[in-house]
Amino acid sequence: MINFTTQEIQAEKELRKRTKKAIKEEAIKRKTTLVRIRSDLHARLRAEAKMRKIVTVRLLDEVVESFFQ
Repeated sequence: MINFTTQEIQAEKELRKRTKKAIKEEAIKRKTTLVRIRSDLHARLRAEAKMRKIVTVRLLDEVVESFFQ
């Protein structure tokens, strides 16, 4: 079992909040649905994680940032 520190949990919550907001803004900008944006983002994240053979908060953050540029 993995134990997370309070700081790591807080960072994860903050990242989720930023991601949700960014997804909503991107959906409005692209004039599409939240589900489609979220699914594109998750597909890109899975592909990146598989390629690097890792899944981390840092990876999620990088993928989210590159997705919305």
